[in-house]
Amino acid sequence: MVVAAAPTGAGTGTSKQLQKLEKRVQDGDYYEAQQMYKSVHSRYMHAKKYSEAIELLSSGAVAMLKHGQVTCGTELGLLLIQTLTAAKVPFDNAAIDQIRAIFNAYPRAADSQQESEASNSGVESSEATVAARTRVEGCTSFLRAALKWSIETGGFSRGAPELHDMLGQYIWTESPAPEMMKASQHFVRGNQPEAFAKVVVECMNKCYPSEADLVIARAVML
Repeated sequence: MVVAAAPTGAGTGTSKQLQKLEKRVQDGDYYEAQQMYKSVHSRYMHAKKYSEAIELLSSGAVAMLKHGQVTCGTELGLLLIQTLTAAKVPFDNAAIDQIRAIFNAYPRAADSQQESEASNSGVESSEATVAARTRVEGCTSFLRAALKWSIETGGFSRGAPELHDMLGQYIWTESPAPEMMKASQHFVRGNQPEAFAKVVVECMNKCYPSEADLVIARAVML
């Protein structure tokens, strides 16, 4: 049986359950909310209620990430990809949109309250570096799983270009240190050549003049 990805707001039968869980997250009961998300998901899967399970995890991952709970949000995001695979959800725009919604919920350095407070209080940047690394590792794990799913379910042989664009963007803009090679490996498989060109130019501006040709050579060889 093939199940279509649940559209946002679908599954009215789960709306009260979602509201209850989101309230837990809003109240800061992250651990309890996480356990409840996984418990309800398990029940849905046992009953083969795949659409409800997908909607539950999508909502939960976004809620957790918007509250800065990267580890919890990533766990639910990875569980979502596993559910898409188990439910044989085909590669299509609806599924990509759900993945994009979770990607967009990942915290960015610009709106990270923790990093802002650390900067204002004079705390060493090591905490901000750890927070940034956690964000990037979480988002990378989630999108790599999504790329694998896209390959297995009708996407491009090297993964959906949209997903490569997301991952390249996040690695480049959110890594605590410049990661041109890691980001570029995804940009070259994406649909945004202008973004790749911008990365190359930024790297050339940051490196020594004598290394500019090397930056271009590496970009061309990818």
